[in-house]
Amino acid sequence: MKIIVIGGSHGGREAVDGLLETKTNDLKIDWFDAASFGPIMGWSEDQLINHKAELAAKDVTIFDQTRIISLDPQKHEVTAQDSTGQQWVDRYDKMVLSLGSQPIVVPVDGHDLANIVTVQGRANLMQLRHLATQETLKKVVVIGAGYIGLNVAEIFSRTGKDVTVIDASDRPFSNNLDTEFTDVLTDAINVSGIHLQMNERLSGFAGVEGNVQTVLTDKGEYTADLVVEVIGNRPNTELVKDVLEIDAQGLITVDAYQQTSNPDIFAVGDATTVLYTPTNKRQRVPLASATAHTARQVAANLVGEANSIQGVQGTSALRCAGYDFATTGLNTVMAAKMNMTVSSVYVTQNKLMDDVPAERNHQIWFKLFYDQASGRVLGAQIMAQTDVTEVINTISLGIQLGVTVRQLADADFFFQPELSRPQSIVNVAAQRALRD
Repeated sequence: MKIIVIGGSHGGREAVDGLLETKTNDLKIDWFDAASFGPIMGWSEDQLINHKAELAAKDVTIFDQTRIISLDPQKHEVTAQDSTGQQWVDRYDKMVLSLGSQPIVVPVDGHDLANIVTVQGRANLMQLRHLATQETLKKVVVIGAGYIGLNVAEIFSRTGKDVTVIDASDRPFSNNLDTEFTDVLTDAINVSGIHLQMNERLSGFAGVEGNVQTVLTDKGEYTADLVVEVIGNRPNTELVKDVLEIDAQGLITVDAYQQTSNPDIFAVGDATTVLYTPTNKRQRVPLASATAHTARQVAANLVGEANSIQGVQGTSALRCAGYDFATTGLNTVMAAKMNMTVSSVYVTQNKLMDDVPAERNHQIWFKLFYDQASGRVLGAQIMAQTDVTEVINTISLGIQLGVTVRQLADADFFFQPELSRPQSIVNVAAQRALRD
């Protein structure tokens, strides 16, 4: 069987790894990406050469910096073009699309100035880390106060740059965390030296000699040697928009098996949808973990008995301003957008017993979301100045399995005085939910 995989990032990598793990006989894989596989994977030039050789021995051919310029599902053919401009036709039996997304930019004057960049993936982050070491770069403005925006801000702040983050929302991480968490993080981010400018909308850029110099908003002006714009992304479906079914949101239409409108083409990642367990409905979940999870299952289905793809909970985590936080499932903002009524309970407690010295005994913030009628768990958030993020994986699995607050309240979690408390914060939150 000949399988073409388009996309070198998380979805493509997991699809290829998953296919190889099946140890299917007579399996040949052609793996394409328009960018270089080295920066995408974090490989050096030598590592790229070695990985290409290792994969070639397993009948996997990497086509580095090679763009698919057309797709003909009826003929089972693609036309590829490499970095020299050479074109050729490649055939397939099955295909996995992991097309990813493209950064969204605000359509304002001055966008053609130099030193205004976006972030699309790992390669861009590596470039920004390099820029952060340059002494001539003094002032950085980041547009967007979400996961990527604050991550970028910290990259530059750690090297002593003057960093300002601008966002139209009233708080950072507004789509990911509730106010109990973002209030704490807002103070911590400002104390860290990063300047948060919330409730401001980008209105334009001004520059000198073709280079950006000033960021303009509806409330002020900010000097910038570099601008990083990370306000979101849109599905990258240009290749397939005329040959596969696309939904009203511009996403590739797929079924419960991630199969597209063509039975031999499957799609994963940011350009399509996946089953979202908290609502039991399909939606876009633009997270690397969700893409990888789905791609691995698609790979197994391609060469074995087909099973519907298990849903995802949209689980994620980040370290920011000295805090580690994680979230899964629904939150207050998401539930409101979906016109869903959800109940929640918010608790704090120290990680360890009260007699443990304060320098080792960090406070934990935790919020649990659930359906009042059935008690079914729908989401959670956790945060501390020590790493307790693994707790969220317990809740994620609970959402997937349909666990209720009653079951969490009575759940058996370990107790060891040097490591935990007699009652896990998950127990405490669920018990309070039962009383409310």
